[in-house]
Amino acid sequence: MKSYWSQLVQAISEAFYPEKKEARLAEKRAVLKKEQAKKAEVKLRKFEPQEEPAGEVALPMDKPKRARTVKGRYKGDDKSTPNVNEAWVSGKAPKKKAKKSKKKKKK
Repeated sequence: MKSYWSQLVQAISEAFYPEKKEARLAEKRAVLKKEQAKKAEVKLRKFEPQEEPAGEVALPMDKPKRARTVKGRYKGDDKSTPNVNEAWVSGKAPKKKAKKSKKKKKK
């Protein structure tokens, strides 16, 4: 904020030299236009059309991922559909790893 004296000097100089006032107002308008243009600017991501699969197709995934409900809890498998596992996003449960057998120590 300008001090009282700087505002007084500006008002007096603009009274004697009206072109200074016009130049200051034109500069102020230009700054406002730039700010409004920045606010109105919209950034869009590139659109890459993708082929839509027919029906539900399981996409190959790096790691199996559990399906979640709207609340974020894990979904359970619906036993009435034996060929689809709803508990997993891909529709198939991952294969279980073989357990390592423990060797007994000899005494």
